[in-house]
Order: sequence, then structure tokens, then C-alpha cells
Amino acid sequence: MLAAEGYECDRTCGAPVDDVAWRERVCVVRSPMHANQHAAGLEKRLRHAETTRMALTPPRGRGKRHITDEATLGEAIDRVLTAHRVDGLRSVTWDKQVEQTTPYVGRGRGSVHREKRVIQHIRSDITHIARQADAIAALSQRCGCKALVTNAAPKRRSLQEAVWC
Repeated sequence: MLAAEGYECDRTCGAPVDDVAWRERVCVVRSPMHANQHAAGLEKRLRHAETTRMALTPPRGRGKRHITDEATLGEAIDRVLTAHRVDGLRSVTWDKQVEQTTPYVGRGRGSVHREKRVIQHIRSDITHIARQADAIAALSQRCGCKALVTNAAPKRRSLQEAVWC
């Protein structure tokens, strides 16, 4: 069973004020078990974000509050994506639904000469939620990676010892 895999590289760092420079070892380690946990967490966040977003536009019915403005709906969707940390991993399309009714003005029955008025009920509805497969795959590929930095020389500490420290 593979516990982890990794590599290391050296880089030179310096202070902008002084002419002081030093060398650092960067150890990049990837654990398959940690990667699986990250991928499962990402999938769970994607599911929760989808259910929360679908709750923003409930089906028509009594007691349901609908978002009427498209800008408000866009802001609400962005807040959900940010809260679940899945920005750029989903795309959402919505449309504006307008329902018009023309009742008579005042009480009683209508007639030919009676005045009518137009009432519009506006509702913004999410029509489609799609996963951005390329972005999700790129993020999943980075899951489980950690970069560790040390100034201990390779002669003093091996990669395994540097990771344990």
C-alpha cells in the first residue's frame, strides 16, 4: 500500500531590503488516502451547493417566495458558490418567466365597456445546472498534495525525514 509519493526541489530566496539570500528545499508530497478524502469532500460540497441553489427558486405554490430580479438571483447564486467553496466548478442558466392576468377594475362582473388592468407576476427560475468537468478534474488532480519547506540540507535530512519533521 502506497502511503505517499513526492519529489523535492531547491529554490533561492532573498530579503528585498538586505542582500541576504538563502536556499530552501521544497518537498511536494501527495498521499492517495488524503487525495480520496479531498475528492469525497469536493463531491459533497458540489452536491450541497446544488441543493441549496435549487432551493433559491422553489416551484410555484402557495407560500413560496420567488426571486423576481435576475441580478438578485445572480448574487444569491454567487453567495452559495462562495459559501460552499465551489466557485468556477458549476455553471447555472436561468430565465425570466412572466405571467400576465387581466382582471376587471373594481368589484363585480365585467362588461364590454368596463376597464381592465394588466397584472404581471415575474419569476426568475433556474433552468439548468451543469458541472464544469475540466475545472473539477484539474482540482481533483491537485487533491492530496502538500508543499513542505525546510532549510535542512539533503545530507542532514532525507525527504522522508523532512516530511516527518
